[in-house]
Amino acid sequence: MTEMRFDFRDIFRSARLAFSFQRLWIQFVSFAIGYAGYVVLTYLSLLAGGKNIGIMLSRYGLVPGVTGLHLPWYSWIIFGIGAFFMLFFWFVGATGVARATYMQLKGNTFYTWKEAFNFSLKKKGASVISTPVTIFAIIFFTCVGGYIVGLLGKIPYLGELGISLFTVLWFGAAFFVVFVSLALIVALFLAPSIIATTDDDAFEGMFQSFSVLWAQPWRFILYEVLLVVVMVLSFGTFAFFMKKAWIVMNQI
Repeated sequence: MTEMRFDFRDIFRSARLAFSFQRLWIQFVSFAIGYAGYVVLTYLSLLAGGKNIGIMLSRYGLVPGVTGLHLPWYSWIIFGIGAFFMLFFWFVGATGVARATYMQLKGNTFYTWKEAFNFSLKKKGASVISTPVTIFAIIFFTCVGGYIVGLLGKIPYLGELGISLFTVLWFGAAFFVVFVSLALIVALFLAPSIIATTDDDAFEGMFQSFSVLWAQPWRFILYEVLLVVVMVLSFGTFAFFMKKAWIVMNQI
């Protein structure tokens, strides 16, 4: 079992742990499935909206989109399903990578990529995507409630009086939305790792996301910034050696 220090020094191990064919393959397979589904459904949404598929293929190629296009509502729904499909498999891949890394740190070197992928897709796929979706639902319905209250406030005399009397309550609700929105950001970063290491459900992912935001916000921010620095330096080093390898190959 690999000994962890549980501080910023563990961040410097992230590049080495990530540079594994097993983990790269898990993320690649997940991304390929999600991206393929996104491309198919996006072109299907364009076709359903009456667009010429040949022209769309020549314009967008392998990176289709619907930005700036006038499409019917059902085309937007199909596109949304495609985007959600890609997001889902990205989370599945991230959970599989986290699970494989976690098992390696525990000393299980025989844990295969198929086991990690099946764990993230079949066992925890619903949990890992439900974590951010549930938090987003809380934000959405709170905002809907605020909109309804705003409409009630337009009632002459009584509406204006009610809004003014409960100003502190409305301010508290707005502050709650801001706090939950920050928790959503934390969940987008940490939900796969939380689910992979705790082997728990979406409720645990939500609880830990709120816990990190409340108890260790600056630790989360500083660690993520440090992780970005490590990622950039690692990618630059890898790109340098890849370029040298390409030069050597051409010379041979």
